[in-house]
Amino acid sequence: MGNKFDLTNCTDQNNTQRIISDDTKLDIGYVPEKIPHREHIIEELLNNTFAPVINENQGQHAILVGPPGTGKTVTIKHILQKVRENNDTSHIKTIYINCADRSSGQAVYEKLCDDLGLKFVRGQGLSKNITSIMEYINSESTPDLLVILDEIHELHSTRSDRDYLSRPVLYSLSRPHQCVSEVAEDGFKGNITFIGISNEANIIEEIAPDVKSSLSHATYNFKKYTEEEIVDILSQRQQEAYSEEILSKPALRKIAREIAQNFHGDIRKGIDILKNVPNGIESPSVVVDSQKKQIDVVESTIEKIQRDKIQQVFYSKDKHFYLVMSSLYQQLKKGKPHLKYVTQSYSKACEYAMVEKQGEDYKARKSFVYRQLEYLVKIGLLEKTKDYSEPKNPNCYEEIFNLEVFKEAVEDNLERERLLEKIRDQNLVLNLEEQEAANEAEEILDQHMNG
Repeated sequence: MGNKFDLTNCTDQNNTQRIISDDTKLDIGYVPEKIPHREHIIEELLNNTFAPVINENQGQHAILVGPPGTGKTVTIKHILQKVRENNDTSHIKTIYINCADRSSGQAVYEKLCDDLGLKFVRGQGLSKNITSIMEYINSESTPDLLVILDEIHELHSTRSDRDYLSRPVLYSLSRPHQCVSEVAEDGFKGNITFIGISNEANIIEEIAPDVKSSLSHATYNFKKYTEEEIVDILSQRQQEAYSEEILSKPALRKIAREIAQNFHGDIRKGIDILKNVPNGIESPSVVVDSQKKQIDVVESTIEKIQRDKIQQVFYSKDKHFYLVMSSLYQQLKKGKPHLKYVTQSYSKACEYAMVEKQGEDYKARKSFVYRQLEYLVKIGLLEKTKDYSEPKNPNCYEEIFNLEVFKEAVEDNLERERLLEKIRDQNLVLNLEEQEAANEAEEILDQHMNG
């Protein structure tokens, strides 16, 4: 998903330049020559999805699933890079769409029109625009189309119906011949292959049954990297980026253990740590000769990144943001970080702090809390997940930070707002039955007041 975890403010430029010979190799968007521990998936994708497209046929649709930072997007970029280097791809039009930015069918098809040089006509209905695109693709001179839908879990039918992924998009991409007014006797001439990428393991369940039956796709599961795999990847990046190998295997393993235990195996966090390690090194030669100093530098780098990143998040925010963060902390600590529970906890925090709640009703308040949490997701401090044990409210969150460091920042900012003493000893975590009852009661009251 575009998450960042690096700090450019704490950089000793001269020292960094001495140690890092090629900083592009530590950029989040860098595509390595080899993708370690994903070779088997790459081979299958090449054979089943990309090879047919290269040969001017339709490839097998593919959906890549797995937690953030497990190599999904970089795998696709790597394959595309290799395909273009070794084949004639002039007949292939590749369109990349991030569904976090374009989360509706209309937004997706506006992007498709833009990239294909077509005009999306507003006011005539989505289906007519889809027909125009498919008729264009069905023409003789049109290139084969490869559509990559990143963060496909954000692509929903409507704001009110979020049970299924957007039917207009997936249906039309998988059944383009049914979207044109006339199909020649020899069938639909165009070839459309799409690749979906998602952080959610259960994304297939969000595809409507009739679409799923005709999709004929392959699902590729990207598992979290193990500690040893993380060590391999970091070792490769150090060799590519550093002027010399500063960190030994034990030091790299220290980073790997931190990533595996506290960052859900997200390799991007490990690479950002590598990027920041030189900032804490005064004498490379001294560090190279001492494993203890290497591990000390790694530990201090991790702690500094944690603290500075969280401080940046809290900088210049208002009391409502701090109260939401306090509520989030309480729910994470108790293992109940569902959106509705954080919202209810925020309502209680406002009452204890004697602060007027944001939002005129429960729905508006929940929307406000959602936006604050999504901000943390966007900058890489939270991971959004689904808990289907509560199908009506599956949205929940997992932290990608040290909980105690986060707590310190919450308390510091609440104290600055003179709110800490008012809520310090209050239990902001209700049990499940209390929360459910409170939510339902407030929703019923809102409906009564608005009715």
